[in-house]
Amino acid sequence: MDQRVYTWEYVFIETEIFTRGHGTISQSERARLDFDLMQGHGENILDTGGLRRIRCGPGGYLGRSEEGWEVVFAKYTYADIQKRFFWLLFKTPLTLDATLTEQDTDALRHLKERADYCMDLRYERLQEGESRG
Repeated sequence: MDQRVYTWEYVFIETEIFTRGHGTISQSERARLDFDLMQGHGENILDTGGLRRIRCGPGGYLGRSEEGWEVVFAKYTYADIQKRFFWLLFKTPLTLDATLTEQDTDALRHLKERADYCMDLRYERLQEGESRG
């Protein structure tokens, strides 16, 4: 019998805007958010270069509670180092409008480009560490 076992590391990076933004996330809500992200939940935000959003709060990503919020994040997967990174960019009490203005999408694209740049730098450092180790 052929068997393959993979051990992936999931890394969650919270920006300062996310941490200080709307509402405080309890430890159980944070664990639920992390689990939902690891399961691949969330939807693309069109015309933003790959940003995604997920609803979270007391009911998880399917919750409709008034106490919930929406998290905008970027996801990066690197099979060669078996890591998946989630950059939690910001959270808002309001659902992003399905028809964002051009100014909104420009701002979100710029945010994604900045996250891409930061992730590229981190990935290079990780690769260097792997080649030395």
